[in-house]
Amino acid sequence: VTTLLQGVLPSFYCCGEGWGWFGLVVMLLLRVLQGLSAGGELSTAAVYITEVSPRGQLGFNLSWISLTGAFGAWSVASLVVFLFQTALTKEQMLLWGWRLPYLSSIIPGAAVLLGRRYLEETPDFEELVRAKAEQENNLS
Repeated sequence: VTTLLQGVLPSFYCCGEGWGWFGLVVMLLLRVLQGLSAGGELSTAAVYITEVSPRGQLGFNLSWISLTGAFGAWSVASLVVFLFQTALTKEQMLLWGWRLPYLSSIIPGAAVLLGRRYLEETPDFEELVRAKAEQENNLS
């Protein structure tokens, strides 16, 4: 959501000084929220992978977080920006084209949300929920 919102902010180039400063401040706030969100995603992904991975492959499976999160994201973002810069003129990029990479983030974002709908709870988590329910029943 924060990435998508960055694509609709006013800029100095299109909207003048007053709105440009507003857009800049909001952009910085959205980037902070984006960083907090990414940090939360990385830690929950690590916990999930730790719970579902076979112990012999745990390190290898956890390494995919770093590979796809850092290098993979940078590679895809660079490719998207390159494609837009190739397809648009410099003037178009300055006016509105810079927004397209942010707005196109809705595609992988939707794919992630769809994929999460089909994730199953880990056996460790189900056991924890079951134990807590039994404890509450024993106290009643």
